Amino acid sequence: MPSLRFFSAAVVALPALLAASPDSVPVLKPSDKRVKVMSVSNLVFAIGSVSKGTSIMLEDGVYDLSKVWPLRIRTDSLQLYGASRDPSKVILKGAGFASPDRDEELIKIEAVGVKLAYFTLRDGRGNGVKLQTGGNDGLFIHNVHFLDICERSIKGPEAPVSRNGVVQYCRFEQTAPITAAIPNLHMDGDYVAGMDMMRIEGWSIHHNVFKNIRGMHGEGRAAVFLWNGCKRATVERNVFIGCDRSISFGNPKSENLDMEGGVIRNNFIVAGKDISIEVCNSAGSVVAFNSIYSANPGFGRTICFFNNREDNVVKNNLVLGKMAVLSGRKPDAAGNLFHSSTAGTAAWFRDAPRGDLHLTSAAAHAIGKAVPLAQTGSDFDGEAKGGRADIGADETGASAHP
Repeated sequence: MPSLRFFSAAVVALPALLAASPDSVPVLKPSDKRVKVMSVSNLVFAIGSVSKGTSIMLEDGVYDLSKVWPLRIRTDSLQLYGASRDPSKVILKGAGFASPDRDEELIKIEAVGVKLAYFTLRDGRGNGVKLQTGGNDGLFIHNVHFLDICERSIKGPEAPVSRNGVVQYCRFEQTAPITAAIPNLHMDGDYVAGMDMMRIEGWSIHHNVFKNIRGMHGEGRAAVFLWNGCKRATVERNVFIGCDRSISFGNPKSENLDMEGGVIRNNFIVAGKDISIEVCNSAGSVVAFNSIYSANPGFGRTICFFNNREDNVVKNNLVLGKMAVLSGRKPDAAGNLFHSSTAGTAAWFRDAPRGDLHLTSAAAHAIGKAVPLAQTGSDFDGEAKGGRADIGADETGASAHP
């Protein structure tokens, strides 16, 4: 087979929705063992027959998976890449919201070290990517676009622990509303989430965009929903726009320890209808340096704590909204800036409705006002938070952005 042509540049442009960040997207290099596919039948055959460490390179086109799902990846270190590195040109699609089959699952991961990159997964009635059984450590999802997945774009059920996964530079977006016309809806139309993961450890979820993940009644699950035995997961430097809930560590209905040692930091959040950051049944978790903009800053549960254990921390967050501690241990809270009025606050941010929460000079109440905290990480743009840092996810340095 003739060798495929690949770009030599070290980076390519960000997905359009992450334009608020000046970072670039790292380019992944495929393995030396490569198989080119151009049709659904080629793809199904390749996934079932290639050896460990092979890169399956998807040529540009639309791959209709509605009659062949799921694609079961059972080969360790398999890579499934869009060859052109343009997710908009490689489309893997399901049956769509009109399908009555809510059990549709487009890709199942049953192997270690799998990498998915550079394609769009869309129109799924059930799950887009699902972790199935044990032995799926090291899953790496890079620059994949999840578009109109009716239930879960990425699902990790209560299976043996999955360790050290990475989800980066991806886009999760819902453009088709969930309505009563969709057959066999779960939970009265509110059973939708971006990522719904149980029993994950050491995962990193960063540089992604989550837009309009919404249920039929504004009570959808979170864009990032981590619960039931999760440990040491980090959610940072993401953009959330208009999701019913943005980030949830834990489930209010759970009686287990849902998250231990998790970190939520340096995210930009434009609030949707419900809670922006929810922490339930958690211990030793940190919520720090996030920026949250809400058109309804009087909402009482923009950040919400429920039934938590010991040693949780919430510090240096810039929030148009309020915090509620409904039950359980109160978190260590200092250095936060909560504001419950819209008067003048929109001017604090460069372009809040579009998710650009970089600070302007009008945000004097936030600039240089953070309290010291060990687990700061770099800010939304990768800039160091040294000395007297700014409250929120953007570090202005010597001067605010114009």
